[in-house]
Amino acid sequence: MSNMFDGCQSLTSLDLSNFNTSNVTNMTRMFYGCESLTSLDLSNFDTSNCRGSFSYMFGNCPNLKDLDVTSFTVPKLNYRLYMFAASSPESASLTSSSVTLDEGKIGLNFYFTKTDTVKTAVLNGPNGEVKIDIDTLKPGIYDQYKITYYLNALQADETVSLEFYNAGGKKLTLLNANNDLINKCRFEYTVNEYLDEVIKSTISTQKAKNVAANLKNYCTAAENYLLNRTKVMSVPFISSVDDYAPTFGENVKISLVLNSAAAVRIYTDSNKVMIDGKRVTAKTSRFGKCYELADIPAQNLFDSHILTIHGDDYVFSPMSYVYRTLNNPNTNEKLAIVAKTFYSYAYSAREYVE
Repeated sequence: MSNMFDGCQSLTSLDLSNFNTSNVTNMTRMFYGCESLTSLDLSNFDTSNCRGSFSYMFGNCPNLKDLDVTSFTVPKLNYRLYMFAASSPESASLTSSSVTLDEGKIGLNFYFTKTDTVKTAVLNGPNGEVKIDIDTLKPGIYDQYKITYYLNALQADETVSLEFYNAGGKKLTLLNANNDLINKCRFEYTVNEYLDEVIKSTISTQKAKNVAANLKNYCTAAENYLLNRTKVMSVPFISSVDDYAPTFGENVKISLVLNSAAAVRIYTDSNKVMIDGKRVTAKTSRFGKCYELADIPAQNLFDSHILTIHGDDYVFSPMSYVYRTLNNPNTNEKLAIVAKTFYSYAYSAREYVE
């Protein structure tokens, strides 16, 4: 079907819903230059065998706004070059992705631009569905919008999907930075995919590569320990952690929350507890009553804090957990590896920020 309607400049509408395209292998420039085309029904198009090309399929169709290609199956990498060149269907364009760690959580970020008809973004992942009203967002540089889905250390391999809808609930075209259609207008991504891209990148700094590699290692270690898996990973060597020994005694316990945002829990039966001069409310965990220092940015995991119990001050940091774990003769191997990877991840994050 290459060039099938190429240059039909007076064509305003076209209904191809009865076409059987299951054996079509090439749709290059199929509607290229249909400058007056405003309505195009491709609702039954089957593109599963179209491995030849989609290049410039809708190129130079400036008035084609209402176009439903959400069922299109397209090759992931090849043969869709500039599919919508000089066209502007109702769509959002995904420009880039990133991971942020500043809030003590692992945030998978998506950056996009949009047409005026885009009203809702829907993120789906292991922590449920998140609907975002685009009108509540403020565009940043180059009119890009940012939305975030939060995950934990056990979910680095869990897929997060992104779709866009108009005010009437119709799923809209989703393009990549090259103005090419994303498969079925649904983008799927994982934290580990992003980390691998950073590690392999020729433009990432060495500090960025170190953070990515150490975060991936930490997530793998957490999975191996908490989910009893045996994923292959490298075990980092770390220097002495004696400097991070807490000054409170063995009667006060400390733990690291591994399956949520970075947090440290202090276990004591006292009802008079402050952290850094502020009263904190006791929480109940499966290990007993505790007080939590939550949402610790990755680069601040070495910072010291003051724990006050009945007026007595003690010094600790998140790394006090690492100290206790590595100096406990009863610590099993998988948990020791978690402690080591947590230390290396925090160290590289601090180096990156500094």
